[in-house]
Amino acid sequence: MSSSKRIIDAYDDAQLTRCGLITPPLNGSRRVNKRALRSSNSDEAYVPATASHLSSASNESEMTVIPEETISLATLEYLGFTPAVAAIVWRNWETSPPHVQRYNGFLSYAMGMIETKPDNAFQLDHDWHGVMQGWGVNTELIEAIMDPDFEQIRLSQSAKSWVLDTFGMNWRRSLAGVRVTINLSASTATSATMSAK
Repeated sequence: MSSSKRIIDAYDDAQLTRCGLITPPLNGSRRVNKRALRSSNSDEAYVPATASHLSSASNESEMTVIPEETISLATLEYLGFTPAVAAIVWRNWETSPPHVQRYNGFLSYAMGMIETKPDNAFQLDHDWHGVMQGWGVNTELIEAIMDPDFEQIRLSQSAKSWVLDTFGMNWRRSLAGVRVTINLSASTATSATMSAK
């Protein structure tokens, strides 16, 4: 069985908990203040936060949900699978032989569930919604891909390409490269960056 890593390491977890910026785990996921996190691969401008700039976990608009561990059922849902399909993929992963897990890796294994499906949506008149629903892609990801404001961009690739691209982006930006960047002492002028382990 492949070993999983916590997305927020024990030290960062304790500090965020002390400041009320993270919730206890629930069903393999955590709610954490968005400004306390950043991706190591992020192209977005980032301003490190101090504890005095952050609201507690009670402000829903400032919170995001991330899986507790990199290799988990919660991660499959986070990537973009529906809960039902994520459960099937997770069960298959857990029962696959160790050499299969080592060879494929978790992300490749998950993406393989989409890669093996027929790609029947690539033109405007194709049933993009139906195809992605049939693959077990969650509503949030389908709606993002189908956003009418980006129709011309969407039509530059197939549904399968967009789903796989988004799975990979979710993994890279939000899981594999998460950093806790916060100065938990309001009196200190510099912010500390601790990498998730």
